[in-house]
This record gives sequence, structure tokens and C-alpha cells, in this order.
Amino acid sequence: MSHELDSILDILESDDDSSATFFAALDRAELIAAGGSLEAAEAIAEIFAFSKVHRDAGKAYLWYQIALASQGYSAVLANQSDSLEQYWGPVGDFRNEAQVNGLLAQLSEARIRELDAIAREWLGKRVGG
Repeated sequence: MSHELDSILDILESDDDSSATFFAALDRAELIAAGGSLEAAEAIAEIFAFSKVHRDAGKAYLWYQIALASQGYSAVLANQSDSLEQYWGPVGDFRNEAQVNGLLAQLSEARIRELDAIAREWLGKRVGG
């Protein structure tokens, strides 16, 4: 992990999430994640999933997919339930993880498929490409 990312993550773990410093650190962490950092991707996924100030289900879903797929989780959309609100995928599907599963009800299937395509492209360029 780079010194810059380490410093940013320290801010994100310790500062008030409504502070200007936190906003700037989150913006920078998102740029670092977009540039290829899996550590930054996982950290910002948590923030976008759980922060009351920065909650964004779409961003959380995208960055969780990137972080978890890079760890070997399946990213193939294979719902064995009748609805996204009660998604149930095969063993190893990243969407079965509690923090991700709770996001699905907030996203349309079209949005999920769009985010899946973005994540596949990101992973193809940086991990498997």
C-alpha cells in the first residue's frame, strides 16, 4: 500500500465523515481505486455502504464487486430467488455477502447489470486483462 493511500485511509477511519477533510480523502480514495487500487476499492465500498453522509448503494455495490471478485468471489448474476430483494446466488457469489445483499433492494436490475459491466471492464483491465 502506498504512503498516500495509507494516510488517506487513516483519515477515513478516524475523521468525522461530514468533515471537509473526510470528503477530500474520500474523493482521493475513489480516484486511487479507479486507478487500480483494490485496497482503496474495498475501503470506499464500506463507506458508501454504511456512512449516513456518503451512502451510495450503486457505488458501494460496484466497489464491493471489484474488491470481492478480485479475491475470488463469483460475479456472475445468478439469482435463484424470485426477486433481487431476496437475492440468493450460488456459493461464492459476492452478492450473497451480507453487506452487498442489503444493497440489492436499492438498485434496479438494469442498474445492477450496468454496474456489473463497469466492474467487469475495470477488472479486465487491471486484474485479469
